[in-house]
Amino acid sequence: NMNKIVKHDRYHDECPVDSKIVKLMDRIEQNNGDLICSLDGYKIHVIGIIFKKDGPYIMFRDWVGSTVEGTPIEFGKQIRDYNGKPII
Repeated sequence: NMNKIVKHDRYHDECPVDSKIVKLMDRIEQNNGDLICSLDGYKIHVIGIIFKKDGPYIMFRDWVGSTVEGTPIEFGKQIRDYNGKPII
């Protein structure tokens, strides 16, 4: 299984960089694109961040399968890292 991390930075005056997002992207990258976390008591793989019209989304897949889902960045407060701390 080979993970590919694609990171593209684009800065505009009307789109300020959110340090929470940058820190999370760095953590995902440091963990080779697979940050092990928990959400509502279930293990998940946080695999990236995408930007939609209504803002950034944390992308994750379930622990045993390959289903990929996204959740608005605000829900990062409910996603816990291996220390039990929110990832955002």
